[in-house]
Amino acid sequence: MNTQSGPRATAAPVISLNAVVRQVGPSLTRLVEPGIAIERKLYESLDPISADPAAIERLILAIARSAREAMPKGGTITIETDTVFLDSETVSQWKGMEPGAYTMLLIRDTRPARRDSKPAVVADLDEARAIAEQAGGRVDIEMVPGTGRVCRAYFPAVDPSELAATEKGHETVLLVDDTDALRVMIQRVLAGFGYTVLVARDGADALTVSERHTGQIDLLVSDVVMPGIGGPELAVRLRMRRPTLRVLLMSGYDEHSLGAGGAGYASFIAKPFRPETLAQKVRAVLDAPEMNRPVS
Repeated sequence: MNTQSGPRATAAPVISLNAVVRQVGPSLTRLVEPGIAIERKLYESLDPISADPAAIERLILAIARSAREAMPKGGTITIETDTVFLDSETVSQWKGMEPGAYTMLLIRDTRPARRDSKPAVVADLDEARAIAEQAGGRVDIEMVPGTGRVCRAYFPAVDPSELAATEKGHETVLLVDDTDALRVMIQRVLAGFGYTVLVARDGADALTVSERHTGQIDLLVSDVVMPGIGGPELAVRLRMRRPTLRVLLMSGYDEHSLGAGGAGYASFIAKPFRPETLAQKVRAVLDAPEMNRPVS
């Protein structure tokens, strides 16, 4: 785990997945064999995502390379984009992902049923998975017997209208969450809105990060339930050392289930939440006029 206490994190920009698919077109054409056709079906009302466009291009090319190796006699690669909603049952298999709206990239290879088809190149698929996870998403691979393979990459969708309306920040936030993928995603969101983000993997780590950081920490954003020191207890201990610290607790439970542990100064946000909803809540907590009253 990397604890950031120095320069501000570099956040991935908010980008159009469709624009990346169009941009990578010439490279994709050069990559595949002459006997492989490329088709595109792009959903024009697609929500943007927060990701490095160069990395998403590499993801597309990695999956295409794997498909090319499996189609020595030719076939078709179809690239589609769409907006989907993943429910709790679907995302339960992927650590760190929450139910909600996702922008989907689907890459399907359709090939003649031949015994001489080569197996997928594992390194290419591993690269694609790693890139998707870095952007807070996942790659799901489905083999269709006698037809080919379907690769679906899911990325958390960003609502452009709410994103534009959220005020940028400059304060320092201490982020604490024991789920690696979720912690990385939240860090990217907060850094993208201008905040300096200090990161800790649990309550004990957060106390250490706070002790080592000599500057101001304006806001604690912490999961409620963590191994060892939970979010409410962590908030109490940190506020004993930093009385002006504001607190935003995250939980999959409703606010009333937190009981009195969060104290009167803690605000609350329920999981799952969209990135722009978190940014708006953080801004509201920091801008609240009274330190001892949580934001509703």
